[in-house]
Amino acid sequence: MQNDFLVIDHGSIVAIRPLTDEAEQWLDDNVAAEAWQWLGGFLCVDHRCAAPLIAGIEADGFKTGHA
Repeated sequence: MQNDFLVIDHGSIVAIRPLTDEAEQWLDDNVAAEAWQWLGGFLCVDHRCAAPLIAGIEADGFKTGHA
């Protein structure tokens, strides 16, 4: 089964990339992000915000892959 999101933990910053149209729509509908938080197709968030965000993604049935 294909992942919907790619998650890369850089320590203080966690990068989350939507890999499907549905994943991108989920982020648009559920996350208030500023333009500067998007780098190379990744939503970059503080590590303290990442765990609840990933939990919400997975709770809604999306599959995450971690690099």
